[in-house]
Order: sequence, then C-alpha cells, then structure tokens
Amino acid sequence: MALTADQWNGANIRIAVWECAWTVTRHHLLLGTGLGDKMDMLKKQYAEKGFIFGIKTNRNVHNNYLDVWMSLGLVGLIIFLAGFFVAPFVICVRTADWYGFLVLTCLFISLFTETYMDRTVGNTILSFFLSFIACYKKPSGFSGTY
Repeated sequence: MALTADQWNGANIRIAVWECAWTVTRHHLLLGTGLGDKMDMLKKQYAEKGFIFGIKTNRNVHNNYLDVWMSLGLVGLIIFLAGFFVAPFVICVRTADWYGFLVLTCLFISLFTETYMDRTVGNTILSFFLSFIACYKKPSGFSGTY
C-alpha cells in the first residue's frame, strides 16, 4: 500500500527495509554482496519495490544480523556470531561473569532492530562493551579454568 511521508513510522519502515534487504540477501546467500555494494543493491531493491521513502532517506537495514548476512554472506554471519557473541558468551559462563552475560544478551537482542556497525558511534559502543567483557579478571579464589 502506498504511504505518504507522514504515515511512515519505525515499525513499517523496518518491515519495508527488512523485506527489501531479505530479497537482496536471498540472491547472495553464501558470500554476500560485498561491503561496497550492499547499499547500491539495497537501493535498487527499494526502487523495484517502489519504496521511494527508503531511497530519499537513505535507509539502512535496521537489523545488524541481516546487514552482515547481506554484506558478507552466511560465511560472514557465522564468523561474526562466533567472534562477537559465542566466544564472549563462553568466556562469561566459564568465569561466572553473569553481569557480562547480561550485557552481551542485551547487545545481542538490540542488534535485531538496529544496525550499530553501520554507524561510527555504534562501533564505538559495541567495541567498548565487548572489550569490557573480554578484559574480565577472574575473582580471587576462582577455581574454574579458561
């Protein structure tokens, strides 16, 4: 359905963007579009679907996982998840760092509705929290192993 500029909101913008991004991703499942081509291909999809508002406002994917999958393919998504979440979650469990586990869980969930890695401030926030967790010192008397 055609919408006027004043009818777009956070929910229906994301639905339109995700539909277009998933269409691009389906055509490049394994290796992705490449980092330099993702926005060009996404804008072409916006044009094909008639999502003029997305073209005019230069909308990004608004889902970090879909963005990584679209750019780097399934291979890149697996590497991203392993490095940014699986390994830190394992470290949190082994060191009984439940606060770190909670922070990671919040970051993991927040990446479903926003593309932090597409913005400088998002990279800074993500890097800070992941570094914070990676630098965890085991408490004295901790008997577990790394």
